[in-house]
Amino acid sequence: SHLTFRIITAFIALTSAAAFSPLTARRSVAKYDASKPVPSEVTTRALEAAILAPNHFLSEPWRFYTCGPETKAKLCGLNEDKKAMFEGVPEWMV
Repeated sequence: SHLTFRIITAFIALTSAAAFSPLTARRSVAKYDASKPVPSEVTTRALEAAILAPNHFLSEPWRFYTCGPETKAKLCGLNEDKKAMFEGVPEWMV
């Protein structure tokens, strides 16, 4: 409809290139250097970014937990075919 077009046009006009830069620069990482520990500051920043993510009706439905070694071992054991790959992930949050 015409209203939808006007809303989209306004959104595009108000959205700067800086807002899109992090989205277009983002990359998925599938291989990790397990010899390097993940600094707690990195984990904290990741959580802060996740908390700022859009959500349904501002309900903030998420809960984040860092997995310890025992939980990580149990999760890795759920799929024997991919166990080695999962064990290479340096920090787990669920």
